[in-house]
Amino acid sequence: MGLELSIIVIGLLFFIILSGARANMTIGVYNVNDYGAVGDGQTDSTKVSFSCHGISVGSLGKYTDEKDVIGLTVRNCTLTDTTNGLRIKTWQSSPSKLKATDF
Repeated sequence: MGLELSIIVIGLLFFIILSGARANMTIGVYNVNDYGAVGDGQTDSTKVSFSCHGISVGSLGKYTDEKDVIGLTVRNCTLTDTTNGLRIKTWQSSPSKLKATDF
């Protein structure tokens, strides 16, 4: 069974269990249009079996000290009523990168 969620913004991390899989999650959960979001500095984040309106990585690179997102994995997810599905958003002069992803 998948996890129903509104929004997950990944920033300051701690570990929790989602549907039997380890995932990195944020200390704050915000209800803004039912999507999962991944911020800068994430490593080996896993998203497994959830339903939402879309997945957003970023915005990356707004600030010069932001870290790359490395090893993001998204599996068995259902996206409904979405115009973007999955988006990776960066600022024009961004030094930030999204690496080693599996969608």
